[in-house]
Amino acid sequence: MSEHKNGRMTITEHSWSDTGLYVDGNKIALISIESEATEENQEQLEQVASANARRLAAAWNAFDGVSPPLVDCIADNGGVLLMLSEASRQERELNSCRNLLREVVASYESQIMLPIDRYEAEEKDRASRITSYLKEFDGTK
Repeated sequence: MSEHKNGRMTITEHSWSDTGLYVDGNKIALISIESEATEENQEQLEQVASANARRLAAAWNAFDGVSPPLVDCIADNGGVLLMLSEASRQERELNSCRNLLREVVASYESQIMLPIDRYEAEEKDRASRITSYLKEFDGTK
């Protein structure tokens, strides 16, 4: 397990090009756009760097109070993303199973219903012949 710096992350913009991420006054990271910036893209890069700093701080602070082993597990495995994709995969598999089951039941019902329908038709025909025979026998035709 790696050691994590505990505490809330804050953002300090040092200059137009450098933004620092701090936890309890200790610099954790520095985002710098100085080497990439030109007159044409400086404003856009500043906005992106600022947004990235806010996102990193939000992610860091979202884990405030979470045990280091759990943070390691999530960080090492892509944790939350893997859990969501795993849930999505399981849902797809479940839906596939449901669809397959519907097909099997529909196939089974058609195989069962055909003999039942045939049996009922044969029984009606047999009952009709017996009734005719009885009427003929009784002379009530």
